[in-house]
Amino acid sequence: MKRKVLPLVLAGTMATTMFAGCGTTEEKKADGKDTITLTVMGPAEDQSKDNGEWLQTQCKNFAKEHKEWNIKFKYQKTSEGDAKQVVTKDVSSAADVYMFANDQLVDLVKAGGLAKLGGETEKYVKESNDENIANSVKYEGHYYGIPYTPNAFFMYYDKRKFSEEDVKSLDKMLEKGKVSFPLTNGWYISAMYTANGCTFYGKDGATKKDKIDFSEEKAAPVTKKLVELVKNPNFVVVGDDGDSVTGLKNGVSAIFDGNWNYDKVAEALGGEENVGTAVLPTINIDGQEKQMKGFLGSKAIGVNPKCKNQEVAVALAKYLGSEKSQKAHFETRKQAPVNKNLTTDKEILGNSAVSALVQVGEKSTVVQPLFGLQGYWDAATPFGKAILNKEITDGNYKEKTAEFNKQINGSVVK
Repeated sequence: MKRKVLPLVLAGTMATTMFAGCGTTEEKKADGKDTITLTVMGPAEDQSKDNGEWLQTQCKNFAKEHKEWNIKFKYQKTSEGDAKQVVTKDVSSAADVYMFANDQLVDLVKAGGLAKLGGETEKYVKESNDENIANSVKYEGHYYGIPYTPNAFFMYYDKRKFSEEDVKSLDKMLEKGKVSFPLTNGWYISAMYTANGCTFYGKDGATKKDKIDFSEEKAAPVTKKLVELVKNPNFVVVGDDGDSVTGLKNGVSAIFDGNWNYDKVAEALGGEENVGTAVLPTINIDGQEKQMKGFLGSKAIGVNPKCKNQEVAVALAKYLGSEKSQKAHFETRKQAPVNKNLTTDKEILGNSAVSALVQVGEKSTVVQPLFGLQGYWDAATPFGKAILNKEITDGNYKEKTAEFNKQINGSVVK
């Protein structure tokens, strides 16, 4: 595996073509150059004519800029969420360059499906991204991906109900209207606990020896606050189906969700003119306003170490994750960029959902660890339900929080 590698990007729907990966060299052209075939895997949405065929267009532009190579591209359609499943079935025949979500990185590395970054490619990842985004593709001291869009949640609100000042504080919002929250989903409730200093494997999300810190002085006051919140009729808990948008049609005026649901939110609120977006608010814990901080991940481009044409594959991956390609991604699919030169671009920030996603990545997130979260996921849902069902009370919240801390650290990280 060459050290020059570029990691993940996003993928779209299950692969519909047979694997033909690990670039092969074909017939010689008249100019004496071998034809290099590269298989590129990404989401169906990025290959759709309706969305400007972003992936095909960027690959063609790359080939035009590299006349030293004769490149033939093949494409596969696979969602970012399915990338690991597809690649690890048979790494040797999987795509040469592919897009995936960063929470799959460790499994892909262990399966031998991702190459390490090195040289100028590694430098680009570290220098062009915010530190938290760069760390989202870092594992055991090495970088394995080129992030191109953030993966986080933010807040939508009805501008007819709340002002920009209101949405800075969850408690102030609850005085004026209904706010829904996915209390039984660990991805969301982590934002409440990190607000008060709880950490997942250190501040960088990558220090295994620090474990998950939900110690009493940090976590118990948050549990107490959640016990208080479920008594408030304006605090609406999202159901097990995870559908927060429907609540906007039934009296809820603010939800926590992602840019993937923008169109549904606009419809539920009666039009885009009523849609407000904001970073996560503060929450009052023991009399102090504390900034909620949700998990931050990314989607990135990766290179298969089994690819026979590593130099070309790495160069393509870097191109797909470049500032130019990220700008085109925004223009075709409104994908929020992570390149620091673009996260301040006025045109991009003019899109409210993208603006919120960019700002939440900078102001109200912590890096989601790439390992050791299974114990937390397994325990968070029943813990949230116990709060909702009032099994956790003002009288036993400290004891229950201590049990929760023990549970989430129950699986040894290796």
